[in-house]
Amino acid sequence: YLERLNGDPLMQDLTGRNINNVEPCKTCDVLPLCNGTCPGSVILEHGSLQGVAALECAFQYRWIRELAWLLSVPATGGSLLKYAATHTMAREEMLRTEEQGVGHA
Repeated sequence: YLERLNGDPLMQDLTGRNINNVEPCKTCDVLPLCNGTCPGSVILEHGSLQGVAALECAFQYRWIRELAWLLSVPATGGSLLKYAATHTMAREEMLRTEEQGVGHA
């Protein structure tokens, strides 16, 4: 199975995909904060891995720009960062608890 999968042209395209070489990503001002669009969405929209999913790209671009703006404003930035830190710590604790098997019968 793995040999067939590794030899599949689509899988080779997927594993070789570099968002830094994809238009319009390679010239986008939010590239350092974005990971491109979902490869599956790109295939559904274009029939190949060339390009981006247009609506997903537009959404992510606006979302990243808005989030960057909110983080830069002292009135909202501090509370957003505090929320993110609290959420991240709680999530990490939950994962540690699950890994240790605490609470499992």
